[in-house]
Formats: sequence, C-alpha cells, structure tokens
Amino acid sequence: MKYQEELKKIISLIEENHIDMYFNISKDLLNKYIEELLSKYEIKDDYDLYYITNVIIKKIFGRFDSHTSLVWKDLKYILPIRVRYIDNKLYIIRTDEDNNDILYGQILKINNIDINKIIKEIENMIAYSTKGWLYSRVESIIQNGIKLRTLPSINSKTEEFELEILKDDQIINRKLKSQEKELMDINKPKENYYYEIKDDVIYIVYNSCREEYKGQMQEFVNNIKEISEKNKIKKYIIDIRNNEGGNSHIIEPLIKFLEGKNIITLINNSVFSGGRFAAVDLKNVGSILVGEEIGTTINCFGNSLRKDTSQFIIPISEKYYYFDGSKIKGISTKEDFKKFKNNPNNKKYFEPQIIEPDYYVDQSINNYINEYDNPYESALLLFKTRMKDDRKEQYEKIKTPDELMTFLEQNINYGWIDKNGKKFLNTLTKVREKSILSSMDDVFKTGLATCAETSKLIKTCLDRLGYTTKLYSYRAYETEDNFDKTIKMHCFVLYKKENKWCHFEYSMTPIKGQTVYKTLEEALTKITSMWNKNERELAEIDDIPEHITFKEFNLYINSCDLKKIKTR
Repeated sequence: MKYQEELKKIISLIEENHIDMYFNISKDLLNKYIEELLSKYEIKDDYDLYYITNVIIKKIFGRFDSHTSLVWKDLKYILPIRVRYIDNKLYIIRTDEDNNDILYGQILKINNIDINKIIKEIENMIAYSTKGWLYSRVESIIQNGIKLRTLPSINSKTEEFELEILKDDQIINRKLKSQEKELMDINKPKENYYYEIKDDVIYIVYNSCREEYKGQMQEFVNNIKEISEKNKIKKYIIDIRNNEGGNSHIIEPLIKFLEGKNIITLINNSVFSGGRFAAVDLKNVGSILVGEEIGTTINCFGNSLRKDTSQFIIPISEKYYYFDGSKIKGISTKEDFKKFKNNPNNKKYFEPQIIEPDYYVDQSINNYINEYDNPYESALLLFKTRMKDDRKEQYEKIKTPDELMTFLEQNINYGWIDKNGKKFLNTLTKVREKSILSSMDDVFKTGLATCAETSKLIKTCLDRLGYTTKLYSYRAYETEDNFDKTIKMHCFVLYKKENKWCHFEYSMTPIKGQTVYKTLEEALTKITSMWNKNERELAEIDDIPEHITFKEFNLYINSCDLKKIKTR
C-alpha cells in the first residue's frame, strides 16, 4: 500500500499543477485505467513505481506531453557503453577500453530478453509526439542500469547486465556493471555554445538554451561577428543536435545576427523543448534544416514546473505551445487554456505541427565506424548546390564531356526523394522502401540524384552532343520472390570517343572521372570487377524510367534482354 499511496500523491501533484491534466482523458476513464493496471501489476519497490507511474502519465497525455514524467534524482548506475538506434537496430557506438571489442556491435538481447521486447516495454512508458524522441529515450534507458531495472522483464535487483551482441557475424556475450570511471557521453556538450572556423565556414554548436552569466550569448555573438568580418566568412553551420532545451529566449542575439545570412542548421531526434524553438527561429531567418526528425512536435505541453518527492523529481507542464503560422505562442493559465481548447477555430492547433528537415540525412553505423559526420559533411555539400536555381539552363548549354562533369560537381548531390516529396541526402537508408526515381526536371529542381538519375543526365547530354552511348545496370538479379534487403546496384554510362570507350562516372566517388578503355569488353570487365560477380548481373538498358519505385525499377531491368549486350 505504501507505493500505491505514493502513486496517488504523484497523480494529485500533476492534477493540481498541470495546465490541463484531463485534456486527453476524462477523470473517470483515467481512474478505471489505473484500477485495471494495478490489478495486473503489483508495485513492490521504487523501480515498479517509476515504471507504472510513467505508463499512467503516458496514458493521460498521449502524444501531447513529453515533459511531464517521473524522473530519478540519482542515476549513478551507468553502463560503460553508449548506444544509437539506427535503422531499427540498436548499436554500441562508444565503450570504455575494457569493452572495445564490442564497439559497433548490434545488441540482440539483454539478460536473455529479446531487445525488441525491451524496446516495446520502454515505449509503453515513454510519452512521445515523434518517433525521434522515442528512439532518443530508448538510447538513454539502455545505457542506464537503474532505468533498465524498472522494466517488467528485468529483475530490479540485477547487479550486472549480460548483453548478447552481434559483431562481424559473431555472437559475443558480455556482462556489464556500472562503470568505475566516467565514460564521457558521446553527446555530452563541451559548453552551452561554442564555435570553430572550418575553412570558409563558421561552425556554431548550440548545445543548450542556457547562459552561465547574463549577457553570455551577446558576448558570444560579438565574437562571431568580429571573426566573420576579419576572415570575410559568409557561411554558417548551426549545430543544435542534442539540444534538449532551457530558456528559449537565450538564442535571440544569435538569430538577429544570422538574419539574411547563408545558414544551414543540423538537427536530430534529441532536439527537444527549447531546442525546437531554436529550430523554428533559425528556419524563420532562412536556414535550411539538415538531419533527422526532431524529438517533439511544435504544439505540445511544456515549460515544466519541478516538484520533488523523496526519490524522484516530477517535471509538470504548466503551458501549452502552438505555432500560429508566424511564431510559437504559449498559453499559461488553466482558464485561458480551457477557452482556447473549447474554441472550434483552434482545433487545428491540436493536430501535430511538425518541423521536419529540408533534407533528411542519417548517421549510419558505418559513419560512426569511419568517424564521419554525415550531416555536417552534407551541409558543406549543400553550400555548393542549394542556391542553384538555373540548373536546367546550365545543363542545356553544356558543349563537352568535361563541361558536363563540372556541371555535375557544381549542381548535383547524391540523394533521392520519396513519394511524399521528402528529400534525402547522402543516405541509402530506406531507399529501396521509400525512394521514387526522379525525372530530369525533378533533379534540376532539387539537385538530388542517385546513380540511376545521374546516368540519365549523363547519357541524355552525351547523346545530344553526338556521342554513341551505352547505359548499364550491374545489380543483383531480383524477382518478386527474392526481392532482397541489401542494395546491390550501380548504373553507369559508357560513351565512344575516337574509337575507344570512356567510362563517365560521377556517383561513385572513389572512381569519379572519365576513364578510357581500348575496347568495350575491357571497360565492362574492369568496371564489374569491383563487385562479386556471383552476386550481380550486368544488363544493358534503354532508359531510366521516371517516378517509379526502387522495386519497379528492378523489375524493369529484369525485362531488358541480357543477351543484347555487345562488346564492340
């Protein structure tokens, strides 16, 4: 009964202090839900209380409030790993020296419990408005021994956790305890904000919406202004990844300085609370947003009031925020919110208002392995290409293959669009499930192309210039019965030049350029030797169709006659 009484106190605190606890569920339905829940789960200790309370809070607020929750005061049991949820898999992206052999491995089980079951239990207690925030919280809980103990599948008295890990096609079982020395979190900020000069770009990291002393941000901006003028720098990358909030007004001097400038902002699924205000402010002054879905919708409860119990902190939302088309507004009293929600004209403000990247760019496990910051590098590419609004006109003026290569370098990035028009840059994640082949006009508009669309651009231009051309696809032969999940495809163009054959390659960076071969047979043999011949087949194709899926493109290639390939 002790813990049930504690639960009642927590619920009462939320009811008293939240701007509208019963916005999403009636009091009668909530009481019935709690009664049914407690008939299934016994609250035996603080770990059970933590889990059950957060399950109830999620039921109360649904997707509208990720701020109100039960939070441990003391979380000293931290495992010596850092994890990242990538493409529906959980990878270890950092370890201490003693566990370096499991670095970049995929977690399959914890204490012999399937990781997907554990993730589902986490989802049951996390209130989230975007999947990005759920993934961020999964990462936080998996590397925290105390939070892991709260899950129904994990014994709350567990002193060590045994992980089953897949690495290099081998299974590794590893027991982990709380780390004895601090493992710096891979996402831990150096400071609230800092900047670096990288070539012709000022890279500004905005980790937290806080000041260590009054006027710190203005002082920071003054330094940036001085260094910009001194070095004649006009490009700015603002990195707000992992910014989970604070005072949203802190950024105002920086926003004022950046207005009208050439800006790209990096975002990810840990951008939350005041961090989203920063994303909106930067978007409003012309910034392009690059990265992943952020951790919250714009319209939600927030501005948390903190209440304490013996073991926990309870942040409780006392405002409701929404975007009116020009700026984010907040409602701060129960009476005002009641009037607002009862006004039928305001229904639209309770539908998800989502700020999305202009370009989706992920950070794959290979990027972590190679220490390659794909969103940052993608931002640098966009500085070269995103302002090109006359691509088609430039393309039609090309007179030589060399001019064609220059055009591609200045105008086209590797990327694709999906059926909803979302743009993906420098990533193959979900390409076979979501991508739609672009038309040439689409490519001129977005500046994005895979090897397929790029090959069409190359062939069309060289045909116009009077060259004899051949278009190929070298890929795994796929049918309706064996449509694979591993992408094994590359499209490329050869053109005849002075009785020799030239491979014009742009998409595959390691071999980008124009390579001349004596014969067509030599060219095809050399090009295809880069891949396992047992996994791929070469097809000469007539065209790259427009606005079809990856799977439909594979089936189109299947329809081409493989026997028509000639070697002269």
